[in-house]
Amino acid sequence: MKRMPQRKAIYMMLVAVMIVFTACGTEEDVDDAGTAIEQSSFSAQRGQELPDNETSNKERLDSEKLDSETQENEIEENKIEQNEIEDKEISDKQTENNETELYVGTYYDFDVNEPMLQISKEDDGTYKIQIGIFRLVQLDDCVGKRGDDGIEFTGTTPNGKEIQGSITLEEDVATVTFLSPEWSEYSSEKEYQYRKTSDLSDR
Repeated sequence: MKRMPQRKAIYMMLVAVMIVFTACGTEEDVDDAGTAIEQSSFSAQRGQELPDNETSNKERLDSEKLDSETQENEIEENKIEQNEIEDKEISDKQTENNETELYVGTYYDFDVNEPMLQISKEDDGTYKIQIGIFRLVQLDDCVGKRGDDGIEFTGTTPNGKEIQGSITLEEDVATVTFLSPEWSEYSSEKEYQYRKTSDLSDR
């Protein structure tokens, strides 16, 4: 009868120890479960943040690409505009050269049928002009420039006086007009016509 209480006491102690171990195991499990929950929550939050960052990066890249394309378009438009300006300048210059080259050549006197007017173009754009009037005068040092209505020239007469004049061209006929009053010392006639026979000057 005395042994039963002792066995019961031992049994109760074993049960208590098992309860303690069971309780400890449950607490660790709870801690592990809490950690797992926190990690899952963090992962979910990161998963939500990543798409937002990707969207922001994509928008930034799209904006940079748009800006780059806009700059390239502006550069290309500027190039086209500059090319058009240069082409127009070249075309205008060629047109001007073609007009001024019309005067270059050899011209014959209508009366004596000999070359009496020579016009050549110098490198500086001026014209060297030699004017001969049969049995009257020979002017070999005239220098002309292109004007609105033709070539305007200056020269020196045999007596050393400076004279001014102009040359106009209508088809193949050149008209030389002396404008200075000093010309009256040589002739009362101020206009002389010559027929163009060549686009090259013989002198």
